[in-house]
Amino acid sequence: MLEQDILIGPFIRHCRDAGFEHVTVKPLLQSVPGFDLTLEQWDSWSRLAVSTRPRRALAKIAFAVAELFGLGKRGPLFEEAMAVHMVRTVRQVVEHHPVIVAAKTRRAAGLSDQLWRASIRGQAVEPIVRGTTAAMRVTATNTGTATWRAQSASGIGHVRLGVQLLDAEDRLVTRDYHRVALPHEVAPGQTVTLSFQCPVPAEPGHYRMKRDFVAEGVTWFETAGSAPDSILIEVV
Repeated sequence: MLEQDILIGPFIRHCRDAGFEHVTVKPLLQSVPGFDLTLEQWDSWSRLAVSTRPRRALAKIAFAVAELFGLGKRGPLFEEAMAVHMVRTVRQVVEHHPVIVAAKTRRAAGLSDQLWRASIRGQAVEPIVRGTTAAMRVTATNTGTATWRAQSASGIGHVRLGVQLLDAEDRLVTRDYHRVALPHEVAPGQTVTLSFQCPVPAEPGHYRMKRDFVAEGVTWFETAGSAPDSILIEVV
């Protein structure tokens, strides 16, 4: 199934029917990771995006009347115009690349935003011959609230460094391009250095490698609001 084949509203309803208590879609993942929409809010956005001018005009009249009586001092007309533009622009991106998070329980506000975070510092690499490997060294500090486990009995929840491959125009080529295991557990505040060999694309050209940590079966750190590290590479 391709991402653009997912029908967001029905998908969220199916998650709820399957027993997930808290299901949200993240429409501004890359710029505002902590901004979520519930099913009801997504439906409201969808209605606004397809609303016609007469209905919006009536709403503006209502806002104008409210302003005459001292209401709407924060400028609802301006906010509505901006909201319509944002909704129409962002909605297309969300529908083509939806990120939907389903959880069995609702977490406390702000907890998930601080759970998985890392400060990552990596070194650049020289031009690389295709078909070989690139020597990489990444130093990272656990700036979140969860301990990074090096392994797990269930195969879920342990943390590894993940390398994502993008093309020269920052379009995703392979999300799970390479993985690097942790040598040991990393508690909050601790730092770990990873030296490893990363495979190189077979075709010559310019690429970007995004290096981020992933709690396997849970989330990429970037999805939780952490900033990944990325480097440009040239394959010759």
